[in-house]
Amino acid sequence: MKIEKRRFIVGVSGLAASWGVKREADSAAVLSTGGISAAHVWHKIMGMAPGRAMIGKLNRVLASSPIIVFLSPGNRSPYKREGSSRAQARRQVEPRLGHSSRNPGEMALLTIRHVRNVFYPILAAFGVPANLLTMVVLFRGNCGLSKCISFYMVGMATADLLVMIFCVIGYHIVMYQFPVSFLSYTSACKVVLYFMSSSLQTSVWYTVLFTFDRFVAICFQKFKAMYCTVRTAVAGIITVLLLVHLQSAPYLFEYKPARVTDGVHWGCQPNAWFVSSPVGVAWSFLQSILTVIVPFFLISLFNCLTVRRILVASKVRRELRGHSSQTQKDPEMEARRKSIILLFSVSGSFILLWLTVAVSFLTTRLAGTAHYDGNYTDPAYVATEAGYMLMYLSSCTNTCIYAATQTKFREELATVLKSPWTFALILLKRS
Repeated sequence: MKIEKRRFIVGVSGLAASWGVKREADSAAVLSTGGISAAHVWHKIMGMAPGRAMIGKLNRVLASSPIIVFLSPGNRSPYKREGSSRAQARRQVEPRLGHSSRNPGEMALLTIRHVRNVFYPILAAFGVPANLLTMVVLFRGNCGLSKCISFYMVGMATADLLVMIFCVIGYHIVMYQFPVSFLSYTSACKVVLYFMSSSLQTSVWYTVLFTFDRFVAICFQKFKAMYCTVRTAVAGIITVLLLVHLQSAPYLFEYKPARVTDGVHWGCQPNAWFVSSPVGVAWSFLQSILTVIVPFFLISLFNCLTVRRILVASKVRRELRGHSSQTQKDPEMEARRKSIILLFSVSGSFILLWLTVAVSFLTTRLAGTAHYDGNYTDPAYVATEAGYMLMYLSSCTNTCIYAATQTKFREELATVLKSPWTFALILLKRS
C-alpha cells in the first residue's frame, strides 16, 4: 500500500501530524514526540508485518511526529477512556510503543512546549487581575484623565481581558493542556475560536483608535474640539466592536467536528470546501492583514506624524519665546507631556511586542512558507511561536504602563488594592 502524507487536525487543540494512510477508516491522534518502531506502527494499523520497502517509507513519514496512538475504527480516544491529561496519556502509551532517542527537531518542540506550559499560566495569572483592576480604577474617574481618553482605555482593558479569557485561558491552557473538557465539544470549540479572533482584533483596533485620538489632539487643534469627545469615543468603540464581530462570523461555519463518538461531536477541524475555496482563502488572508499588518502600519504612521508635529511645534515655540526664556519651561508643552508620554508608551509597547508577529507573518504567510513539515528547529517556526507569546503579552502590559506614567492612576490603583483590607479591618473593629 502506498503511503502519502496527510494533515490530521487532532481534537480541539489544533495540533497536526503530517502523516497518514489512504484508508479513511484508519485514524491517528498525536500525543507527543519521541521514537517508535516503524514496523510496530504498521502492525498496529494493518495487523500484519510490513516489508522492507514499506519500513523505509514509514521511517521517512514518521520523522516529523514519531509518537502516535493509533485508534481502530469505533474506538474511543484514550484521553476520554482514561480521563487523564496529555502528560498522563503519554506515560501510559510510551512503554507500550517503545521510546528511542529524540532528534534535534523533537527536542526543540519539547522545549517550546515546556516554555508554553509555564508562560501562559503565568500570563493569565497576571493579565486577568491586572485588566480587571484597570477597569475598576478607570471607572472611578479620579485619574486626572479626560473622559474621552478614559473611555478608550476602558475599552482596551475590556478587550485585553477577553483576550486573556479566550485566547490564553480558553485555548492555550484549557484546550491545549486538557484535550478532553467541556471545550472539546464542537459547539464550544467554535465559540472559543470565534471569540479568540474577535477579542484579539478588538484589542488591536481599540489601540488604533486610541492612537488616532491622541494624534488628532496633538496635531490638529482646530479639529480636536469636534473629534476628541465622549460621543465620538463611544461611537468608535461600538462601531469597531460590531465590524470585528461581523468580520469574524465565518469562524462559526469554517469548522466541522473532528470526530463523532456515540452521536457526540468532538473537536474542530476546518471544512475542506471552505478552506480551499477562493472565498475561504481570501477571508483567511484578510483576517491576517486586518489583525497584524494594517493596525501595525497605522499605529506606526500616527506615531511618526505625531513625533514630527511635536518637534516642529517645539522648535517654533522656542523661537517665538526668544532666547531669554530658554531656561524656562514651556507651560503648554508641560500640559501635554503626560498625554504624550502615555501615547508613546502604549503605542510603543504595542509596536515592540507585535513586531515579531508582523515580521514572521511577512516572511512566512506572504512568502508561502507557513508550514514547517516537522522541522521545529526552523528559525521561522521558533520566531512564530515567540511572536505569539509576545503578542499575548501585549494584552496585559497597559496596566503597568498606566501605573508607571500616570501619578493619579498609580494613587488610585493603590487605593483600590487597599480597599478590601480597609473594609475587612472596619468589619473586624465593629465586630
